[in-house]
Amino acid sequence: MFSDRVDSWAFRRLLYGFKRHVGRGRIYLVWDNAGGHVASSVRRAAYRRGIHLVRQPPWSPHLNPVEEIWRELKISLANRLFFSIDELRDAIMDFFRSKNFRVNINIDKYYP
Repeated sequence: MFSDRVDSWAFRRLLYGFKRHVGRGRIYLVWDNAGGHVASSVRRAAYRRGIHLVRQPPWSPHLNPVEEIWRELKISLANRLFFSIDELRDAIMDFFRSKNFRVNINIDKYYP
């Protein structure tokens, strides 16, 4: 999902899309403590959708497996010049398509 905003509204929209994509059943989503993640409206929206938010301790990126994805994405975007947001968006989508929208993460190094 791409958004022009990074706020509680955008995170609620993300949660709704995530639930539609994942489907039924109990969902546990690991969040960090970004401002939009901890907003009460976001917590309520998650609860209504059956998404249980698991919050990371403050200042603990080393516990967050998604940091590995961001590291790989940053490497793939490094030293490239984009003349528009659309070009950047296409490069990001190409990164995830090249991985078939899956990134293999060994979570053992994050949760011993």
